[in-house]
Amino acid sequence: MKLFKTNLKFRLLAFFFLLGIPVLIIGIIITYYNGSQNLKESIGKRFQEIAEQTADRTSFFIDYEFQKLQYLSSNPILIDEINIINKVKGGDIKRHLRDKGTSADLSSILNQFMRNNKDIYKGITITDRGGRVVASTKENGNHKDKEWLWMTAYNGIANISDFYTREGSYTSTGSIESFVDVAIPIIDWREAEVVGVIKGALSGEWITKTVVNSWIGKSGHTMLVTSDGLVAICPFKLLEGDKDLHKLYNSTMNRLKALSSNNSKWDIVEDNTHEGKNAIAGFALIRLSPDIHKIEKQTWYIFVTQDPSETYAPLYSTLLKNLAFGLFLIIIFSIGSYYAAQRIVKPLAALKDGVEALRKGDANITLPVLSDDEVGQLTRSFNIMAATIKEETEEIHRKNREWDNTFNSITDLVVIYNKDYRIVRANKAFAARFNTTPDEVIGK
Repeated sequence: MKLFKTNLKFRLLAFFFLLGIPVLIIGIIITYYNGSQNLKESIGKRFQEIAEQTADRTSFFIDYEFQKLQYLSSNPILIDEINIINKVKGGDIKRHLRDKGTSADLSSILNQFMRNNKDIYKGITITDRGGRVVASTKENGNHKDKEWLWMTAYNGIANISDFYTREGSYTSTGSIESFVDVAIPIIDWREAEVVGVIKGALSGEWITKTVVNSWIGKSGHTMLVTSDGLVAICPFKLLEGDKDLHKLYNSTMNRLKALSSNNSKWDIVEDNTHEGKNAIAGFALIRLSPDIHKIEKQTWYIFVTQDPSETYAPLYSTLLKNLAFGLFLIIIFSIGSYYAAQRIVKPLAALKDGVEALRKGDANITLPVLSDDEVGQLTRSFNIMAATIKEETEEIHRKNREWDNTFNSITDLVVIYNKDYRIVRANKAFAARFNTTPDEVIGK
């Protein structure tokens, strides 16, 4: 502490160093605030754009699959066979299918369709107008109580269900697989009437791989969520019991439901279904074709998010680099200020030594003038002062010598007393009178 009180160099060094620290902290705070705002804006808009593109792609995919099923439903052989089956009453249908070979014809049509779409569909079922299964790759029995069947058959429009899961059905990665059913009416345009229904179970795994499969970095990804907050499609592994974990908070769902007037947006969400707090998320509403009727009341959304630690990693990296660079500059500036202070202090120290020499009576001193600044001007003034003191001292000494010569040249006895009548000076004539010297009589 004493060193900093008495050494100007260290005081200047400490001043510049301590001054740089708060400036650096303020700079880091400003950088973080501006950087975080810009980062959120940039990434949020990017996630929103990805959500829009994925939602459009999902709508296109579903519409395209409906068109494929519509093309299948327009097969003349299929229509004729269904017309014949609709005339069969009660339990005679099984015997009719076996005797007439109708089941083999329809199964051949379905199997050919499945070979061409084996990764897209998990099963295809054809029913007659009454809901009886006449051909299926997976199902048998009667579907007359199925809502999707009757809404399709009687209204003559395409329908799509909500996502659902089947017990024991998993994807190739071991995740629970979601499905969605699409139903197409089989219309005999010759009679302008619905004669049957084709239902296909779309594979959630295929949707994940080909539609909802956009990755951003290591953890950023797209998901398909329903209006009840459940994650229906996610590229991450979803196990039994994970449904409640992978569910959006009500606050986030309220933002999604507000998309009715605006198809997409981005925001900071409380939770991103993967325990990411205050994460940036983009979302977009999936709008299906007006030709497709949705049986359930749920709405689908594309939800794009990323682990916040990865999202903000570039900002934290920038802050760390700025901090390191700022500390480096402070250290360099402090070292530079130390050497600059040394250049300032060196002539000041020389002035101090010169003043000390003058105090001791040594006027034979001349300091080098190293600059033309204030310190150089002060040094020059000191040299002038020292030269003046030297000249005046020499003048005083000369006059003292002259006075001594005059005082001693007087032949009369001359003595100078102080107030106590003690001799303070005597000339040579007085000392010679008493056979002594002038110095020996002083004080008597």
